[in-house]
Amino acid sequence: MKKILLSLVVSGIFLASSAYAQLAPKLELFHGRDCPHCHQELEWLPELETMYPGLVVDAREVWYDAANQQAFNERMQELGQEASAVPTNIINGDVVVGFDKDSILNLMLKHYGAPVAKAATPDPVVKVDESVKQKSWFERMLVWMFGKKDTAAQESNQQASTSSVQVGQEVPDFTVDVLLKDDTNRPWSLSEARGKWTLLFFYPKDRTFVCPTEIREMVAAKPEFERLGVEVVLASADTLESHAEWRPDVGGEDLTYKWMADTDNAVSKLLGIYDAAENVPLRGTFLIDPEGVLQFEMTTNTLVGRNIDEIVRIAEANQTGELCPASWKPGDETLGEEK
Repeated sequence: MKKILLSLVVSGIFLASSAYAQLAPKLELFHGRDCPHCHQELEWLPELETMYPGLVVDAREVWYDAANQQAFNERMQELGQEASAVPTNIINGDVVVGFDKDSILNLMLKHYGAPVAKAATPDPVVKVDESVKQKSWFERMLVWMFGKKDTAAQESNQQASTSSVQVGQEVPDFTVDVLLKDDTNRPWSLSEARGKWTLLFFYPKDRTFVCPTEIREMVAAKPEFERLGVEVVLASADTLESHAEWRPDVGGEDLTYKWMADTDNAVSKLLGIYDAAENVPLRGTFLIDPEGVLQFEMTTNTLVGRNIDEIVRIAEANQTGELCPASWKPGDETLGEEK
């Protein structure tokens, strides 16, 4: 009987130890070679390792390494997501696309408890509800064994701090990396567009199903936008590398618009179109006049593509500066100036 009891105790200790080992902090990171945000995250990782001693980082460079690219594709397929943008962080099955310290630290807190050291940055980067409490190793083991969810942490992770600009307000200036028509890139600021009409065209992700249909139609409408003197800037949270590699599929040399790489979703958050659950922007369309004032805004979900002809019509109607009735078309009479 003693031998049986001893065996059960030893087995229990072994299982508990194995379960706890599964909860050792781990970060899977898929990154690019020429990706500025990837480099920033790689430089930041030692700080994260200080906050979570024993952190195991599985970092793999993709795009230029076929084996790692295949591993990236298979891992994301396993998680039911598409492998597109880098850096992509995977923490215990949860995914953060882009170098978003807030989201990464929130997931570390969710799965591994509070850090033992504070972040070195002057401002707090972990933004969670106060109801999210640190779990003991035993509580984390129970989560692993029985699938108990930390609802407070999960809900906190889904929330995003966003602001939005209203029609009639000046759009705050921002600077972001853009891909140019020759596949070079540079920082671009919205203030550079002052003096002309500008259209910001946000879509969720490269290499999806609906998005390429929109981009191709935007390329086809280029003569109309040029006629109206509207500068079009395409935008998503994908990297410059991703945009450049995708260009041949959605317009090739005819795609000459600036192409924003809002990899940290800073601009989509500024404009109030950030989808925190998917870590991507919604389909957002923003028409800004030469004075930098937002004149038209439309946000739709990710399922339905936009009517590009309607966007051209809206741009031309706004440029009349007059009252345009319902279903107004170029060539129709307006209702005159607003009195």
